[in-house]
Order: sequence, then C-alpha cells, then structure tokens
Amino acid sequence: MFGIILSVFSALLFAFGDVGKKILSKDIDPFQITWIPVSFGILIGLIYFGFNGIDHSNTLDILPWAVLSGLLLLLVELVFLKSISSGELSLIMPLTAFVPVFSGTIAWFFHAESPTYTALLGVSILLIGSWLMFADTSDWRNIFRPFARMFQDVAARYMLYFCAIDAIFVNVMNHGGDLSSAPYFLWLTLIFESIFLSILLAKNNLNPLSPIKKYPAVTLGTGLAWSLGMLAVFESLTHTLIAYSMAANRVHTIFIVLLGYLIFKEHHFKKRILTSILMVIGVLILILGS
Repeated sequence: MFGIILSVFSALLFAFGDVGKKILSKDIDPFQITWIPVSFGILIGLIYFGFNGIDHSNTLDILPWAVLSGLLLLLVELVFLKSISSGELSLIMPLTAFVPVFSGTIAWFFHAESPTYTALLGVSILLIGSWLMFADTSDWRNIFRPFARMFQDVAARYMLYFCAIDAIFVNVMNHGGDLSSAPYFLWLTLIFESIFLSILLAKNNLNPLSPIKKYPAVTLGTGLAWSLGMLAVFESLTHTLIAYSMAANRVHTIFIVLLGYLIFKEHHFKKRILTSILMVIGVLILILGS
C-alpha cells in the first residue's frame, strides 16, 4: 500500500511538472525543456542511492536495455511536449490512460499474456471515457464522431502516439526491472536519455541553461517537481510491482484536469473531471484484472 501511495504522490508532482512544461513550451525548444528535469532526476537519483546503496553486479547485463530505454524515454518526452503544446491539457491528458491498454497489447503479442474478463471490462470503461471526453453533447446520435474528432485533433493524435511509444517503454522498463532493481534501471535510463539530449543540444547549438535565465521560477520549479516525482517513483518501485505503481500513477490525469482549470482556465471542467475519474477507474480495473 505504501508503494501505491508514493506513486499517487508522484503523480501530483508530475502534474505540476507538466504544467511547467506546458508554460515553457510556448517559446522554449523541446530539447531544453526536457534537459532540466532529466538532469534534476539524475541528481535526485544520486542522493537516493547515496542513502540506500546501489547494486552494480549486473550492470553489463542491463546496459543495452538501459540504452534502449533512454532512447525511448527521450522520444516519449518529445512527443509528449508536441502534444501538450498543441492543445488543452485537461482535454488530452486523460488519453494517457491508454498506456496500460497498449502495453498490455504488446505483452499479449510477445508474451502471450491473455487478458481476463475483468481486464476487458477495464478496457471497455476506458473506451467509454475517451468517447465521453470528445463527445459533442449536441450530436449524441452519431456514436463514432467523437473518435473521429480525437484523431482529427493534432494534440490528441500526438497523445495517442505518446501512449503507443510509452507502452513500449513500459515493457522495456519491466524487463530491465526484472534483470536488476527497478530504481537502478530507471536511473540508468535517465543517464542515457541525458546523453542523447546533450548530443542533440550540441548539434542544434542550444544552451540547456538558457530557459533558467528567461523563466527562472518556472524552469527550476518544473525541474524540482519532476525530479521529486521521480524520487517518489524510485521509492515506490521498491515497495510494489511496476504494473501497480504505473496504474496508480494514472491519477495524474485528475490532477492535470484540476490544474488545467485553475491555472489555464481551460473549458468544460465538470465534464472532463468526471470523465477522468471514470478512465482512472477503468485503468484500476484493467490492472486488477491482469
């Protein structure tokens, strides 16, 4: 239970971090936006392992998987930034609930993991939630139109791309966590993501510290919130399974809808918060039935 609580707390911290990324995305390069939180996360990891120790025994075995994981996480971050910079957070973030669906599909394809009827119920609730999120109340008769709107919306389309890539990332993380400790594998992933980011920043002649000069409070606040969220995830993974931790982390959606309304004055708050709660319930049922 403690691991689940930590995961929910990390979701709140990540929500504040995502709001900061949304603000910075107006005129800051995506590579620069990503570099600060990742660097904070690596530093937090050092502090964490300084207190808890670290097991280096199987580093060579997990190294290729950590490199792949770092590349995938970078791609996940960049697609995510493309999505949140193109639309309202409270409209598109509930779609992240599809990550468990896509990751479960990959697990079924590669590991022949068959979903239970309970898990299928969870998927059904997710589909209903996504339909409600994009439904036009003046046009309830056309049942397929909300899904068409979802794919026509640039931000929503990129969020679905994000879910697909993140699902691959989650499966690689699961594998890496099986080969070593999950916190250590996650920390190595951040290190390789930082290496890839640094190469891209140098290639594009971008100073990773310039956002701090332009928006010091937002940039540092984003980095701090994201890295503290990562610390909570580090600790969460030592108390519960990755699947349960990631499922609990989906309440991030509810926090985002609340913050989107309070900070950005986004529309249709009542509809979106109720739909978000429904989709989170669907995720929990999906995980419990897996």
